[in-house]
Amino acid sequence: MEILVTGTGQPLAEGFASSCSEGYSLRFPPRDQGVDWCDVETVNDLVAGVDAILHFAPPSVPDKGLEEGDLLDFATRSTYVLMQAGSEAGVGRIVLASTMAMFENYSPDYVIDEIWQPKPSAEAASLAPFLVEMTCREFARQGGIAVICLRFGDLDKAEGTTETDALAALDGALKMELDPLGYRWHVFHVYSGKRFPMRAARQKFGLGEIA
Repeated sequence: MEILVTGTGQPLAEGFASSCSEGYSLRFPPRDQGVDWCDVETVNDLVAGVDAILHFAPPSVPDKGLEEGDLLDFATRSTYVLMQAGSEAGVGRIVLASTMAMFENYSPDYVIDEIWQPKPSAEAASLAPFLVEMTCREFARQGGIAVICLRFGDLDKAEGTTETDALAALDGALKMELDPLGYRWHVFHVYSGKRFPMRAARQKFGLGEIA
């Protein structure tokens, strides 16, 4: 399986590259030059011939000093361009690496699972992944491309997601059997702590029990 990975330099992407299953061929954009993820021609070239996309949202911010409005624009527009290119190229699935941070505003007394709606804060760091999810969801609803959205906690934190669970979920999402006539937007919470239950991801991907 040929997989385009948008998360160059991100720890989880690097971890997946070093431990992924046989049969995967990972395509990372060139590391020695920036990639304009909002440029249609550039992204069309990157997705050509791939079977799946592992999308970290946003993929890589071109300017760390972006204003919040520009960051939101980049996150949403780059994902739109990627999804459009993937749809036109016949890519079967996108695995979206998202975040559980969108649920931090709920009371810790609530048991939050995948049926709960995100509740992002009014700042770019929280709104950007939410808008990326919404962009991917609308493409999935149009048909032709499936999106498996994995929401992770902070990697290897006590209340977060262990790297073992995160990598197993990425592998499981890439291998997950899809119904060509069924719903094409799938969400899983991949959280190894105690605040957010991981029942659906544990059942679907065979993740280990909470320590």
